[in-house]
Amino acid sequence: LELFAEMQRRHLEPDAVIYSTMFSALRKCGNVGMAFELFSQMQQGRLELDVVAYSAFISAINKASDLKKTTRLLVQMRQKGLEPDLILYNALLDASEKSNDSDKAAEFFAQMQQEGLRPDLVSFSSFISACEKANDAERALGLFSQMLTTGLVPDVIVFNAVISACANGNRVSRAFELFGEMQEHRLEPTIVTYSALITACSEARRIEKALGLFVELQQRGLEPDEPVYTAVISACATANKAQRASQLFNEMQQKMLQPNAVIFDALVALSQKQSQWMEAL
Repeated sequence: LELFAEMQRRHLEPDAVIYSTMFSALRKCGNVGMAFELFSQMQQGRLELDVVAYSAFISAINKASDLKKTTRLLVQMRQKGLEPDLILYNALLDASEKSNDSDKAAEFFAQMQQEGLRPDLVSFSSFISACEKANDAERALGLFSQMLTTGLVPDVIVFNAVISACANGNRVSRAFELFGEMQEHRLEPTIVTYSALITACSEARRIEKALGLFVELQQRGLEPDEPVYTAVISACATANKAQRASQLFNEMQQKMLQPNAVIFDALVALSQKQSQWMEAL
């Protein structure tokens, strides 16, 4: 960023490669506003935008979750006679995932194949993640199967996305099957994996299994984070395990983790149940 500022001070005209590099840097630091400002500069200048620059810009602004603006950029590209490549479509799929729009992801996924582009691991990962956020387990599983038939080997990110989709879609057995397949691929489960599995167990009222996973992840050297504590405390609240829920809540605070609204709601509901039992006695 400092070098770019120095170029401007010297009245040197950046080329498309410089702008693309800048967009990549801004994506990493999350500076969406600056990305829009640079893109505006590019359009006002005499520089012709290429596919690489468009791809880098779309990736830089994905955190803004403005899918309509992203789609307009695709139209603008085509009007300029530029054809999207695999990298650009992957940026569009990522934008769809960030916007929680699995239908738009499906549209882009179909378009890229109609144009002769073969989806890669990044393409499938983004689309499956979009399905996970939309609680569309069946579509996520279908994509996972399709990916395997193409010869692509799933990585941890893909497995976590499809396991989370199964957890959200009440496909607990399938989530654990995928957990096994993940380890067969010699992939180490992450804290995201365990969070999804504990959530699945909580929803299915398999409380002892959820608590067992909580112990297992720590035995693997993983440190429970807020989503994991949220899932396991919610599981305890569902099973009326007041003492264990209280222990986990205290443990969470000792680790300087901030309890969220879901945890407080679960504990309040559990407290109300305890009070009702006491009154009944």
